[in-house]
Amino acid sequence: MLNVECFINYCEKIKMFPEALSEMKELFAFEKIEARYTEFSDLFVSDRNGYYAKEIEFAVELGVDFSTLNMFLFINFASDAKAKFDEKGIDEKVYYDTMLDITISAEVYHHSSGRYGLDDIRLNWLYRHLNVCIFTLGRLQFEISPLTNDIPLYLTPSGAFAPTKTGNREVLTKGAFCLSTHIPEGPKLYHNECIDAYKNAKTFFKKHFNEDILFCTCWSWLISPQLRYWLGEDSNIIKFQRDYTLVNEFPSDGTITFLFLLKRENPDDYPEDTSLRRKVKAFIKSGGILTGGYGVMSLVNL
Repeated sequence: MLNVECFINYCEKIKMFPEALSEMKELFAFEKIEARYTEFSDLFVSDRNGYYAKEIEFAVELGVDFSTLNMFLFINFASDAKAKFDEKGIDEKVYYDTMLDITISAEVYHHSSGRYGLDDIRLNWLYRHLNVCIFTLGRLQFEISPLTNDIPLYLTPSGAFAPTKTGNREVLTKGAFCLSTHIPEGPKLYHNECIDAYKNAKTFFKKHFNEDILFCTCWSWLISPQLRYWLGEDSNIIKFQRDYTLVNEFPSDGTITFLFLLKRENPDDYPEDTSLRRKVKAFIKSGGILTGGYGVMSLVNL
C-alpha cells in the first residue's frame, strides 16, 4: 500500500528537491494509482517498453505530467527494493547513497525541461539500482560485470598493466569479472576520494559477492585523451583518467551531455562560463569530433 508519510520520509533520505516532492505528493489523491501500482511494478520488471507505453496512457488519463508520475512510481519501486539490499546485508547508507541517483537524475531532467521529473532515458539507467547490481561507494559507483571480449593487456608483477604477455598474467580475458566504474554527477572529482572509493569497492564486493576483483573498467568522456589538450596535469579529471590504461577511443557526445547538460542545434548557444566549456565549444565550432574513452585500471595494489 502506498503511504504518503513513508514516501515523504524516503524522499528526505535521498535529498529530493522540495518542489519535486510537493508535486509528487499530489498524486496520492488519485486512487487509480494505488489500484494499478502492482501492475506497473511488475510490468517495469518484465517489459519496460510496455511499461512506458501504458504509463504514458495512464498519465494522460489522469491529466498529470508523465515525468512526475514516472518519478513518483520509481521512488516507490526503489523503496520496495530496499528489502533486496537488506537480504544481502548491505549497509543502509550504501543503499540510500545509491538511490540518491534518483534525485541527481531529477535535477538533470530539470536542466533540460524546467521541471523535476524522470524520463524513460534516465529510467533505463536507474533500473539497475533496483536489481542490486550497482552501488555508490563514496564518490564513485561500481557495477560488477564480465568482460565482453579479450583485452590485449597483461598484469605485471608490480600490479600495473603492460602490452606484452611475457612474464605477465593474462587476466583481461572474456568473461573475467571486473568492476565497471561510473561517475555520478555531483561534487568535484577529487583524486583522493576516488582512490578511497576503489578501496571501498574491493572490500565491498569481496564481502557481499565473494569476488576478488583485480581491475576496474570505465567507458566515459572523462577517459578521452582529448581532455589532456584542454586541462592541466593538476586537473581532477586528468588525475582520474591517468589511473586508467587506455584501451580505445571512440566518437561520443558524452562531453556535450555531461559538460553542457543539453545538446543544442547551434553551438553558439553553449555557455562559456568555464575554461573547459570555452575550449570544447571552440573545438565543436571548428568542426572537431568529440570522443570518449575506454580504459582499465588495476586494483592489485590498493
